[in-house]
Amino acid sequence: MRAEILALGRTSLVYGTGQVLLRVINLLLLPVFTAYLTPADYGVVSVLTLATFFLAPVFALGIPSAIGLFYYDDADPTARSRIITTAVTVLAVSGSILVLAGAATAPWLVGILFPGATGARDLPLLLVLSIATAATANVTQPLLLQLQLERRARTFVLLTVASTLMTIGLSVAAVVGLGAGVLGLVAASFVGQLIGAGLALVLTSRGARLSFDWSVARRLLRIGIPLIPSFLFVFVILQANRYLIQVERGLDDVGIYTIGFNLGFAISIVVSGFTSAWFPFFLSYGDRQDEARPLFGRITTYYVVGIGSLALLFFMAARPAVLILTRESFHDAYLVVGASATAQFLLGLQSVLLAGVYFAKDVRSVPVIQGISAAVALVLNVTLIGWIGMAGAGIALVAGTLVMVVLQHGLNLWRGYLRVVYEWSRLVRFGVAFVALAIAFSWPRGLPLAVEILMSAAGTAVLAVVVIRLLTPAERDLLLHAPAQWLRSRSTAAIP
Repeated sequence: MRAEILALGRTSLVYGTGQVLLRVINLLLLPVFTAYLTPADYGVVSVLTLATFFLAPVFALGIPSAIGLFYYDDADPTARSRIITTAVTVLAVSGSILVLAGAATAPWLVGILFPGATGARDLPLLLVLSIATAATANVTQPLLLQLQLERRARTFVLLTVASTLMTIGLSVAAVVGLGAGVLGLVAASFVGQLIGAGLALVLTSRGARLSFDWSVARRLLRIGIPLIPSFLFVFVILQANRYLIQVERGLDDVGIYTIGFNLGFAISIVVSGFTSAWFPFFLSYGDRQDEARPLFGRITTYYVVGIGSLALLFFMAARPAVLILTRESFHDAYLVVGASATAQFLLGLQSVLLAGVYFAKDVRSVPVIQGISAAVALVLNVTLIGWIGMAGAGIALVAGTLVMVVLQHGLNLWRGYLRVVYEWSRLVRFGVAFVALAIAFSWPRGLPLAVEILMSAAGTAVLAVVVIRLLTPAERDLLLHAPAQWLRSRSTAAIP
């Protein structure tokens, strides 16, 4: 068991390393962008992102998720390549339709997204560029997924880092160098996505025969299209609150909320690193489910304690980070940083719970679960945003993702999907500590930076004690000595 968990951890680390570099760069550039863009500018970008997050999954047709359900059914590389190229072709056609429809309806969509807009910004052009960026990202998804399923983690990381660095460089040049504002930021994202798509095509098509198979296309669509509501429901949970904030509070509050959400979203460095490695890892146990039951239970414990602790650190560091990184008009963003991080942590936990669903090849119930969760989040957003503003949006965000996790676990038990052996004692004890510490650092306050830093340090010390007490002696020993052992192994490997 230990060897399998360490292998998963190493692969997660590879995926996460590239994301760390990119997030650090984005974090360091936050003072630059907030100096050149106003809260209202961030509000415009946030609403455009909201629109594309809604449209992109619809026109992705559920194909990226459908690929994983039968990619491993045939070991023939030619058959697997046919799945990917067929998926890319279908998504290219779908994306073209999306862009053309967006261009034709842009003025009407702008009226819906920005009610009462004065026309000072070229909003239709910004919307079309955003839609084109989303369509290009859809086409790239099967290529990136192929790298993950083939365990080419380093190539995946190099590709995503290169394309994102290009996007960041173009964004800085456009916003700071050219003074192009929001238009420069959106255009840079589009160009960077195009470059990433080109690189992905080059890296995945070498030695492969490009072909299209109607039977594969039909299978992808038959599995994928029923999943479209699932993506829309997740969109409602994660993004619909921005539109409600705009209606209730205005674009300035949307921009401030977006800063807080994006700071918390930085935890996706770790979450996406884990889920990228987890997906091919658990699929490889499709014919070894007896082995998977205790192994997946232990992995769940490590995920909850490890990444859950990281989410708590976002609560603790939220206000000091916002005070340091942004100017005063953005300082209330700290109210949603921890909630955003927790939502990403819970989404990753739901991915852990999906292993049995994939083994049973029964994904029909997933949209139902996410639909109920979206309804809960929407009701809470409508109720709380008008009352307590951004803090209410954060509460609804956490509640929606938590309901999704609880319902998914309940369904797994009801349907008898892969009866994983969970370590409930440790999970419950950590859950109680998580709730207590999250509440302790979530109340509105106006304390000086020095006091906030001291509070964060004290909270971190308490969290460290909680985690250490949850570990077994063997786990503590491994945690203490593993970094040194890893460094020695790397040094030895470097000696010719």
